[in-house]
Amino acid sequence: MYLTEGVSSMDNDNSQVKPILPNMPSGRSSQYSATDYRRYFCQQGMTLHDLYNRLKMYDPYAQFHADENSAQDPICLHSHSYYELIYCLQTVGVSYLVGPQHYFPQKGDLICILPGVSHRPLFSEGMSGSFRRIVFNLNTEFVARLFRQYAVAAPEDVFGSALIHPRPEISANLQQMFERGVELSAENTSKLEMIAVVLQILSTLEKTSYHRSTRIKASDRNDILDDLIQYIDQNFSQKLTLNSVAEHFFVSPSTISHICNDRLQASFYQFVQQRRLAEGQRLILNGLTMEEVSTKIGFSNYQNFYRAFKKAYGISPKEYRQLLTQ
Repeated sequence: MYLTEGVSSMDNDNSQVKPILPNMPSGRSSQYSATDYRRYFCQQGMTLHDLYNRLKMYDPYAQFHADENSAQDPICLHSHSYYELIYCLQTVGVSYLVGPQHYFPQKGDLICILPGVSHRPLFSEGMSGSFRRIVFNLNTEFVARLFRQYAVAAPEDVFGSALIHPRPEISANLQQMFERGVELSAENTSKLEMIAVVLQILSTLEKTSYHRSTRIKASDRNDILDDLIQYIDQNFSQKLTLNSVAEHFFVSPSTISHICNDRLQASFYQFVQQRRLAEGQRLILNGLTMEEVSTKIGFSNYQNFYRAFKKAYGISPKEYRQLLTQ
């Protein structure tokens, strides 16, 4: 068992963030179609807009929505099958994880997240405000067609930097474009205008002179946090215990626990599990068997992976694959 302590600790911890999806009724996954899933989620109070943004993009082009979270409403580590660009409106007390890297966005910055890359916001101790942003989800197939057809740039030229600092005048223009995208997504009428807004944003990002962000050292504790995140990212498929990780960093287990609880809003074992499950989401869609996915992300067998996945997301790994591939 790779995470013996972790599984028991997390199963008994009631402070986990809310599941991404509600539980499905009992039954075999083959009994349900993608339409059944979507209908059930809507019955549970989730709109299709929520479902699209949390799980899969059904729009062939793009979607925009305004979002807001605080330290009292944390988001667990997760990944998507599409591109995500975040325009930051309010970031006081907020940092952001993209893969193993830890960034400190400012108002007017853009956070770029590639498909399959785990990410989440982090909130500082005593943060009283909220993280306000506009989220732009971009269909991967549309991006591939767009860059293949026009060959004006490679995707990495536009999305290659996880944190973008546009000049103030460029940032103001981008905000207007993102806000127009929100309006168009709500109206759901003019696909041509939506595509025009998408092209404006991508063209602006391609032409804009910006510098690539580097990690910012804020304090000794944040230095340990950054190293801890990278260590977990590189070793989550192995056996990780609180004691072994504390020994690796020459600190006490309580220090590691305190850093995780304060800065990640999760226990050490919860964060390791979140990282494993985020990778599991990605691998499930790559054609591997469920047993292969379980082994690659550090679970000793599929049953343990199944229980953890179902608890976190409300559906089984097989149901997740069925929903996203239909």
